[in-house]
Formats: sequence, structure tokens, C-alpha cells
Amino acid sequence: MKFALNRHDTSSISAYSEDVARAESVGWDAAFLPDSHLRRRDTYVLLAAAARSTQSIQIGTLLTNPITRHPAVTASSISTVAELAPGRTLLTCGIGDTAVRLSGLKPATVRELEESIHLIKSLLSGRPTLLGDQQNSLPFAQPVPVWVGAAGPKTLEMSGACADGVFIRVGTNMENIRSAVASVHDGA
Repeated sequence: MKFALNRHDTSSISAYSEDVARAESVGWDAAFLPDSHLRRRDTYVLLAAAARSTQSIQIGTLLTNPITRHPAVTASSISTVAELAPGRTLLTCGIGDTAVRLSGLKPATVRELEESIHLIKSLLSGRPTLLGDQQNSLPFAQPVPVWVGAAGPKTLEMSGACADGVFIRVGTNMENIRSAVASVHDGA
């Protein structure tokens, strides 16, 4: 069993970096950060600072979305973080409720989220990828697992089909958990 945090001191870049280093020193396995640009400093700058001040703790987003940040930009950003924290970086994507609504936008549809995950995973693999009407690749691609934060049955099923893992967001009711796991397995 692993234990992770997703609330840290983001009052400054150095405060976040020190807070994640402290979490690592007391035995936490992972430190995740929401990608909510109107609530805190840039997620990837904070993650890069944490990567530089830690050795073993896993770091990543929980979660980012394809509406406020284009999937190609997300792939580039997380690949850059992974260069600083190889083998311990994770990208979690979702529809983007809070960050998107704070920007006056609508959350991604399941289809938009799925398309963004395929695009991100392709770019992170280093393969040439169709972007608009041209092929392009990420020259500094790093292997980063792409997870999805999901609650609804369609999103859970889609996650099982294309993500490397799923953060199931259905609370603690055992029937909801069983149903969510079944949806992920259906997709897989």
C-alpha cells in the first residue's frame, strides 16, 4: 500500500519544494498537485522545484485537463518534469471541473478527454504524432504514466480502455467502488 498527499503549502515556490521534501523525509510515497491556474502558482514550475529538492517521492498532477492546457503543452511540461524526476513522475488527467469553471469554460467531454490522453501518450512515447494537419514529435520525450481521475461510468470505462491507471473518485460506499471498478474493467 502506498500513501500520497495532494495538499501542500503553495504560498511560494520554495515553500512547496520544502513541503514536498518534508513529506518525503517522513515517508510519504507520493505528492500530487492540482493544475488549477487561478488558485495556485503554475503546477509544472512547482513540480520541477519539488523534483529538484527530492530523491524518491513520486510527484505529479492530480489532475490536469485538456481545456485550460493544450495536450501538447501538457506533454511537454510533464516530460520536462520527468527529466528532473525520472521514474517518479505521474500525470493524472480529468475533465477539469474547478480549473475550467474558474476560467468560465465548460469541462471536457469524455471524448475530448480520451482524445487528449491518446495525444499525450503518443507524444510522451516520442513517436511522430498528428497535430492538426502535420506530424510532430516531442524530441525530449520521457516515459510518464498517464492516469485519469474519474467518477462517472463513461469516464471510468474510457479510463480502463486508454489510461495507465485510474484514480477512482466515487467516495467510500462499497457498492459505488465495486461498480466503478467494474466499469474500469469493462473498458479494459
